[in-house]
Amino acid sequence: MSTYLGPAGNLIRFERMSAEQIDVAERVRFDTTLGGVQKAQISGTSPRSWQVGMAAAAPRDISHLSGLLEGLYGPPPWLYLGPWAQVNNLLTKATSMFLPGSWSGIGVLAGGPLLLADGSTPRYSVSTIGGVPITVSTLPVVPGVPVTASAWASGDTEFSLSLVFLDAAGATLDTVTARTQATMAEPPRRGHVTAVPPPGSMNARFRILGARRAALPAFTWTKDLAPWAVGEGAPKVVARGLSKSVLLASRDKSYLRRLSMNFTLEEVGNA
Repeated sequence: MSTYLGPAGNLIRFERMSAEQIDVAERVRFDTTLGGVQKAQISGTSPRSWQVGMAAAAPRDISHLSGLLEGLYGPPPWLYLGPWAQVNNLLTKATSMFLPGSWSGIGVLAGGPLLLADGSTPRYSVSTIGGVPITVSTLPVVPGVPVTASAWASGDTEFSLSLVFLDAAGATLDTVTARTQATMAEPPRRGHVTAVPPPGSMNARFRILGARRAALPAFTWTKDLAPWAVGEGAPKVVARGLSKSVLLASRDKSYLRRLSMNFTLEEVGNA
């Protein structure tokens, strides 16, 4: 699977990733008082890091990636689209849970716990005045690679999920919308929309239309509806610890030129 890293609008694609280890910083810190009482302090964020490895890569596999890591395509922080995020949820953690302030829309308000049709009750949700549009996020896409957006919601009689595909200048190329029957008399149901970005697409704007309440949005680069997962989106990362191990370096045979490369990506900003 292809992996992408770089400035928004100029992502560098690289293949042959052999490993992606995801580490999440510890949110809990324990302290013991002089009286022997153990207390726990829980932080609000948990920054992540990714150990990225490429084994037996050819020069063509890493040329632009090496240039990116050396600053050729612009300074960090960069956007990282790892393979696990692509198939689970490319939204940020905050947006995937609808934490306060993680969405946009006039007349969209923070909601409380919401009992869903599957019996779960997420702590966060949103409600709207008159079913006004909820703009969930604008996310990168690749022309020809199917994407699926989903959310739990309900409206007066139904709600719709919309994907608006945009080019590099922000002009609309196509809009795909799918409806789901779900009334306010019943718990919110999960709806989804699947589409293939047309040629020239760079981003997709994900919106929820006609919903009175909504929760747990998701966005994947898949044609199937994946189970909801906490967002793995990483809009701001920096790279460190680049190392290369030369495996083969033939002067006469180009197919005998191989190296392994490893580096670490660290999340910065709001985790």
